[in-house]
This record gives sequence, C-alpha cells and structure tokens, in this order.
Amino acid sequence: MKKPQRELVLIWRIRLLALTLIPSFLTSFLLWDYPFFWRLATVGWCLGAAFFFFWYCPKRYDRLEYGIHQNIFQVTDGVFWHNLKGIPLGNIQSVSLSTTWLLSCFGLTTLKVRGAGSLLAVPGLPKEYARRLQSFLLESRGGQNQ
Repeated sequence: MKKPQRELVLIWRIRLLALTLIPSFLTSFLLWDYPFFWRLATVGWCLGAAFFFFWYCPKRYDRLEYGIHQNIFQVTDGVFWHNLKGIPLGNIQSVSLSTTWLLSCFGLTTLKVRGAGSLLAVPGLPKEYARRLQSFLLESRGGQNQ
C-alpha cells in the first residue's frame, strides 16, 4: 500500500486554521460583553483546534493508504476506526482527477474512482503520478471487461 504526499497534512492544517477564524470572530463579536463566557468559548475552540491540529490531522494521514491488491483498488483510512474500501478493477466505471486551489499550490490532486454505488477518493497525489494511475486503472478496467 502507498501513502499520499506528506504535504497533505500541511494542507489540512491550513484549512483548519482558516476555519478557526470563524469561531474566533463569532466569540469576539457575540460574547465581548460577557467576559466569562467569552473566555470559556475561546478556550473551548482553541482546545478543539489544537486537538485537530496536533493529533487528528497526523493520525488521519498515518491511516490513509491506497493500492491494488488481488485486482481490487483499495483505500484504507479512518481515525477512530479502521475503514477498508475497495472496488474490483473490472467494476470501475470512471476515474477522475479533481483539485482545489490549495492542492494546486502544492502540485497535488485528488483521484476519484467510481464504481457501482461507491466512490473512493485519494487526496494528495502528485498530478503526473495521478494521471498515470488514472490511465492504468482505466486500462485495467478495459482488460477486465473483455
């Protein structure tokens, strides 16, 4: 099994920091007249952000793997429990690449593999490698159907 690029943790952390601006603004704006509740809310969202920043993002990366095993494209992930999802190569219906502006800044993309009633997404792949993997999966699908 292979792992995505390590920069993915940094991207998740950047998104998390951007999202923490919302509770920061709301607690400052709505609870400024109530110092006790303002401090309590601020400590709460800071502790929550620290939990996700220092524990959740690295643990999520450590558990995220993908690969092909016995003609099945598999993705393992999960932080609190272990998930193993797979699509047989012959059942792959489409393989696409998508990206966000933040992934593009790091030269990464997300590979999405769709099968009958399922979707597997592998974020954090280098663009060229993702294109080669996409071609390989589409060719494998064609060979399995014939």
